[in-house]
Amino acid sequence: MNRLSAESGTFRLTIIEGSSVSIFEKIALSLFPAKPVNYSRYFIQVRESRPVYYIIAAIPLYTLSAFFMIGGLVAGFMAPSILANLGF
Repeated sequence: MNRLSAESGTFRLTIIEGSSVSIFEKIALSLFPAKPVNYSRYFIQVRESRPVYYIIAAIPLYTLSAFFMIGGLVAGFMAPSILANLGF
């Protein structure tokens, strides 16, 4: 899987066989020959991704929501005891 950044516009994507093969992959291919690849069975998906600050903001928000859910569960179980101590 590869990622890239590009401005809006029209582009042409071309797959060139072996263009993104690392040295380790070349060694493995020389040791274990593989079947030829049928490129008609694969596809390229291009989609817009979210900026990285969305992920950075989401982590503390998910953590906070988990604390609220756990706190709500604990408060629900403890409510009768708390209300009895308060005189209700």
